Amino acid sequence: MSDVVKEIEMSMEITKKKIDIQDCLNRLSKNTDFKKFILEGFCKDHALGLIAKKVSPNFQDDMNKSYIEGQLSAVGHLQLYMRFVQQEGEMAKESLEAAKEERSRALEEI
Repeated sequence: MSDVVKEIEMSMEITKKKIDIQDCLNRLSKNTDFKKFILEGFCKDHALGLIAKKVSPNFQDDMNKSYIEGQLSAVGHLQLYMRFVQQEGEMAKESLEAAKEERSRALEEI
């Protein structure tokens, strides 16, 4: 097998892992416990509670402000990660198809 084909196949394996992670997230997103605990509980209800605390006069000391900012940041990071996984998975699907075609052409040249 040529080095070009080996490189293409290594790239395809990395791409397949990205698609697998996206598939995992899609399965989780359909799971009622995940929806209830993470998507609704953490990403929505917890975040809304933190925003309410952020504007409350009872939570204006430095320790509470720091805690609230850290928690809001955590919610944001998780949501960004999930969006990134979705986007990267979609791009990986396109890349995988292109890599399959490229591999076929490379194999024909051998």
